[in-house]
Amino acid sequence: MSTRPRRLLRLSVLALLGVALLFAPGAAQATAGGTVVAWGCGMGGDAGQCTVPAAAASDVTAIAAGVLHSLALKQDGSVLAWGCPPFNDYGQCTVPVAAASGVTAIAASFFHSLALKQDGSVIAWGCGGGGSFGQCTVPAAAASGVRAIAAGDFHSLALKQEGSVIGLRRRSRLRAVRRPSRGGKRRDGDRGRPPPQPRPETGR
Repeated sequence: MSTRPRRLLRLSVLALLGVALLFAPGAAQATAGGTVVAWGCGMGGDAGQCTVPAAAASDVTAIAAGVLHSLALKQDGSVLAWGCPPFNDYGQCTVPVAAASGVTAIAASFFHSLALKQDGSVIAWGCGGGGSFGQCTVPAAAASGVRAIAAGDFHSLALKQEGSVIGLRRRSRLRAVRRPSRGGKRRDGDRGRPPPQPRPETGR
């Protein structure tokens, strides 16, 4: 792969991270002392994601904002999660045991959360209750050699050490409907549709 495509892929990962933070209903910031401060969550958007727990009052090195939940990475490599009201609980706040230590980076989105381990492997959780679009199914290629992660609403991304990008998503089952051909014959996507009828001419 040439240098230019690799740069574009890296920029897409960074852009996705920026968009996820920009459009989150609440905002969070880690201070110099490792304390998390959160604000926003008004106009009916308060789902607890702006209520910072006591465990995030110190020693936090990184944060990530999902739509209705927040993540914090502690100095000891553990992950904290809060928010996730009953109407938006897909398991994205239930931090797995594998993310209790050795985590170096985190990412959050609507249905799921991601963590990058020191060994270069990716952990994904959430995606329950109809929120699974394949973004939590970590492929074998993301089991090692990953250096950055990003979480979209319906997919996940992992940047490998050599510069390649891995995407986690489920292929859409929707089938595009084709328009009838000019000859009036129907194609496969038009089965069950009546052929188009000519419009009657009206006199003036």
